[in-house]
Amino acid sequence: MTLVRALLPDADAELLAHTLLASVDLVLADHLVRVHGMAVDRVEAGWHDLVDRLLTRG
Repeated sequence: MTLVRALLPDADAELLAHTLLASVDLVLADHLVRVHGMAVDRVEAGWHDLVDRLLTRG
């Protein structure tokens, strides 16, 4: 949360930090792969894209 707050001082750092952590939750990743048929590479690339967008915004 501290890093999010430092990078994006105008953001809701607590909520954003939890959202980022939830996106790499094993249960969610497994659900996306097994139930929705997403490739592991796609899930990983999506997380990297999200983080890159946040860093670019900051």
